[in-house]
Amino acid sequence: MLKLSDKYWLRIGKSRKKPSSHNCMEPSITSLSDIQILALCDSELSAQAQAQLSELLEKQRENQLQPFEVSQLENLLQCYRQGLVRKAEALKVAVERGLRPALHEL
Repeated sequence: MLKLSDKYWLRIGKSRKKPSSHNCMEPSITSLSDIQILALCDSELSAQAQAQLSELLEKQRENQLQPFEVSQLENLLQCYRQGLVRKAEALKVAVERGLRPALHEL
């Protein structure tokens, strides 16, 4: 499965510093090519971002998050949620363009 996390989903996880708000800004879904739409439909978190999210969530469950980690977790979850919304929007566009069947047709 193609991972577009470096380009279209998440750009955090490469460093321990706080991600800036521009990390989640992406082009309009409708402006993407068919190939980009399909890739976005299949996109997922990078292994590095998933590992960072898992680590922070584990620390949160154990009440061991440092203040800077709380911010990292909030930013990572925000980008994750936005990525899920973009995947849903991409699926909608893919169906409209005839690239994917509607879910009720599966």
